[in-house]
Amino acid sequence: MRQLFRTVGSTITKEIKATQISIPPRLFSAVIRVVAIAWIARAAGMPEVATYLAIGAAMIRIWSGAIATGGWAMSNEMGAGTLDFVLISGAPLPIILFSKILATILYEILPALVSMVAVLVVSGTIPHVENVPMLVVSFVFAVLGVAAIGFFFCVLIVLVGGRAGFFMGLIPFGAVLGGFVLPLEQMPNVIRGLSMLVPSSWAMNSIWQCVARDSDLGGIVFNLLVSILLSIIWLYISWQLCKRGERRIIINGDLSRQW
Repeated sequence: MRQLFRTVGSTITKEIKATQISIPPRLFSAVIRVVAIAWIARAAGMPEVATYLAIGAAMIRIWSGAIATGGWAMSNEMGAGTLDFVLISGAPLPIILFSKILATILYEILPALVSMVAVLVVSGTIPHVENVPMLVVSFVFAVLGVAAIGFFFCVLIVLVGGRAGFFMGLIPFGAVLGGFVLPLEQMPNVIRGLSMLVPSSWAMNSIWQCVARDSDLGGIVFNLLVSILLSIIWLYISWQLCKRGERRIIINGDLSRQW
């Protein structure tokens, strides 16, 4: 267990140090990207809507980092051949890949908070929250849901031979299906059916209930339980895909080929 935590810690540290973008440009881009969301929040004229959109803006930043930054980092690592040494080292590949996603999420926490504050400032909104403790819990599980989906796509990037560009197009769809723009209970039926498969959408629905004036503890807990269940399912599927890929590499004996 100690070795496992050491592997996760060293991987996260390595990924954060390897990122070349300095903090000021990242914070500036965090503000620029949420201007449209901020004006929508301002036009709504409802504190609970503006608060939800501010949290959603932070989650969009985290989601984009998990898919874009994590995807390109994995693609570059495969292109440079450094993933081969990870496989040879004997470290569990699923743990390594999941740690990379955690690193990208941690790297985006500060820009995400700046995005949240920017939306509130531009919209001129004082945050409105009915249930602060459950809001914090819901936010944590929303991030974990993003990590589960990010892990799945990270595995897919390796499976298809490092073609990270394909997944860049999923960022706007993920922002909608993840519930970062509109809570699950208010989505159109067609979109809601797909969004119900995404763990973060249920956690974001809990966040909406925490900021709305009709906060329902039972509904919040139910949404969080569904989010946890879906996260476990996504993690299990990703883990099995990853282990299957490892076995194929061992059998083929060729690390240069895609799985």
